[in-house]
Amino acid sequence: MQEFDIPIYFAIMILAASNILAMPYEKLDANPYQSDRGNEKSDKETFLKSQGTCEVRHGNYCFYVEMRGPNTMNMNAARWLCERKNAKLGNIYDSEHFNKLTEYYRPLVGARLDRGSAIGIKTGMIYDKQTHTVYLSDRSRAPFIRWRPHHRSLSAHQSFITLIIHHDEDRTRDGFENVTAGHANFGALCQLRV
Repeated sequence: MQEFDIPIYFAIMILAASNILAMPYEKLDANPYQSDRGNEKSDKETFLKSQGTCEVRHGNYCFYVEMRGPNTMNMNAARWLCERKNAKLGNIYDSEHFNKLTEYYRPLVGARLDRGSAIGIKTGMIYDKQTHTVYLSDRSRAPFIRWRPHHRSLSAHQSFITLIIHHDEDRTRDGFENVTAGHANFGALCQLRV
């Protein structure tokens, strides 16, 4: 065990404390999103946009997609990527929200993949095979669901909802699929409250 020279140790501690105490006092705002105007929501949205975490706004939420690459993201990776920015895996609340997301991300599909391709984006929604019900991440019943034609699986293991967006303009092929937790997709839909 290393021995310390007590007088030198205390001198260093006193010097460090005096430097801290000599620092000018600055008012620390408890809410980094609130400005002098008191417009908390728009300030937070502006902040989130500057961080790349508000690509689509719907209701009281900002949404963004963490994209990695084709078949690279399982459910654990999706959760981790959202949580590292203090977000959670996102829900899709209604047809207006669904349309906002598909229209915003459709051009990115063509930019990243071949024409006619599609991307799968993990959501926080789950499918209960026993009740044939889709739930939001808070386990409340999903108010909106749009299955892709012929893509709802009745397998008990396929309970996680993925949003599929096609590059082409045939919007009838966009929608939900239920997949396993290990099924790899392109990205994760993340959501933050504004």
